[in-house]
Amino acid sequence: MKCSVYLTMCLMALTTGIVVAVEDEPIVGEGAKEEIGQPLASSEEPILEIDLDACLHLAHTQGRAKQAQEEELELLEESLHNTWLDYTPRPSGSVGANWSDDGYGNDSLNQNLSLALSQRLPTAGSISLSTSISRDEDDNYTRSGSVSISQPLLKGAGLTVWREGLTQAQRSHIYALRAHQEFLQELSLNTARSFWSLLRSQHGLTTRKNSLERAHYLFEQSEAFLSIGRTKANDVFRAKSSLLQEEQALVDALAAFEVQVDAFKIDLALDVDTELMIQKTPPRMVLLTINSKLAIETALSSRLSWLTLLDRFEDTRRALTLARNNLLPSLNLSASAQYGDSNDGLDESFAERPSYSAGLQLELPLDRRSVRLSYHRSLVAVERGRRDLEVARQRIIQEVVGSIRDLRTAEHSLQLQERLQHQSSLRLEKSLMDYESGLISNRDYVEAQGEVRNANTAYFNAIIDYRIAELNLRRQTGVLRVDPHGQWAEEWPLYAKEKDRVE
Repeated sequence: MKCSVYLTMCLMALTTGIVVAVEDEPIVGEGAKEEIGQPLASSEEPILEIDLDACLHLAHTQGRAKQAQEEELELLEESLHNTWLDYTPRPSGSVGANWSDDGYGNDSLNQNLSLALSQRLPTAGSISLSTSISRDEDDNYTRSGSVSISQPLLKGAGLTVWREGLTQAQRSHIYALRAHQEFLQELSLNTARSFWSLLRSQHGLTTRKNSLERAHYLFEQSEAFLSIGRTKANDVFRAKSSLLQEEQALVDALAAFEVQVDAFKIDLALDVDTELMIQKTPPRMVLLTINSKLAIETALSSRLSWLTLLDRFEDTRRALTLARNNLLPSLNLSASAQYGDSNDGLDESFAERPSYSAGLQLELPLDRRSVRLSYHRSLVAVERGRRDLEVARQRIIQEVVGSIRDLRTAEHSLQLQERLQHQSSLRLEKSLMDYESGLISNRDYVEAQGEVRNANTAYFNAIIDYRIAELNLRRQTGVLRVDPHGQWAEEWPLYAKEKDRVE
């Protein structure tokens, strides 16, 4: 019976390329010592041993989601650079040649060259310089140059209007960087959750293996007791049913674990044929004392999403300033100067006198409904943004308080599961002695085994739940910073300190 069970498990594990690390736990009675899913010695595929650090590194170096985020960030940086170039001197130029023939043998070739330079002014105006030179077939040259200035005096004037395009591009880039950092935090946290979920399942497989060993021992013990008249046939039947149930539970757990590992490989961009050896080191667990007031203050000063909301509200107020400026009449000043000369090819040249022009243009639109509506919308947007900002502030406080509550709940659960684990172990030892002494039936012993299995699983899960709650609190307060490899600093934030455990 035992050999058939292990053979089934080995075949299933080898089919999917999964290696399960099994903890060395004491087993009641004599049982087989094989590891679950141990690969054959002739396997040519290398085994990839992974722990949490390796998973974080893979997720942040070859994860598809991160690659897509970085591509979008690169495009946004390029867009910011192009916007910045709009505020620098912009040169332009052209070269041309025109050949013509009138059909009577009279052909001509004209050549021209022109250069221009434009610059946006901090007053929201613009200045441009241009020059050109042309040459015809008789070597006659014509040169010209001009300078022009355009400056709004009311509507569209001012430093705020001038910088708006660059300011918005810079803000968008900052928002994208913050969102990218939050994405990296969430990627690390989700990867850690997935990895620890695999540890849960792997620990469950270990527990199921030990339960199967104990069930097999109980069945053999029951048969031995029946042969000497110390138990009844019903106890043997019950032990046999328990053994079959444990076999089915182990097969189901292994199948579910295989599906979970395959999904994890896809998240890490690994080939589905890659064999994994998942290291069984449990997550670090240190009980913390949290200062709720400091945690809230830290969140409101460090959380990136909150900082972005504050900046976006400033964007709304700046849009109101621009809308107010748009209510002004349009008064534009323009000035220009032109100069030109020519040469007839006989070294006799003459120069034209420079010409100048300047003027003011005032526009008084009679229909201003759309402008007033835009200004009214900006007013509403500012008031609405102020309300939304307060709602977001209260929501952040609620999330931080909820995360602290989850951490405390996980701590209480961890302490209770630790006590329950110890209590169930004592009961199992007592039940074994009573069963071997004939004081109880194997039903009580099976129940004690189930309690130990459930208690071990619950305690292991409680450790993971506490670690996840701690990291989630770091993320909610904005202190979870990750490096390019997905690692986060383990130093305690100012609002947390290690708690002294009382045994």
